[in-house]
Amino acid sequence: MQMMCMQAHYMSSRWKKDELQIFQINQVIEANWQQRALLWQKRWLGDRDQLARLLAAAGQHLSVK
Repeated sequence: MQMMCMQAHYMSSRWKKDELQIFQINQVIEANWQQRALLWQKRWLGDRDQLARLLAAAGQHLSVK
């Protein structure tokens, strides 16, 4: 009986460790996706700003003629 209790306790603590590791891995994955989203957002905003500058320059160029 004592052996079964020890085994059950070991399995329970092992599952808790596994759940913690899975949780930590998921945290890392989530942080990675958030970082990617920020990089894409910065890139998109940069592209948008560059496009606005190009359009403004083209507009000035056309209005000069």
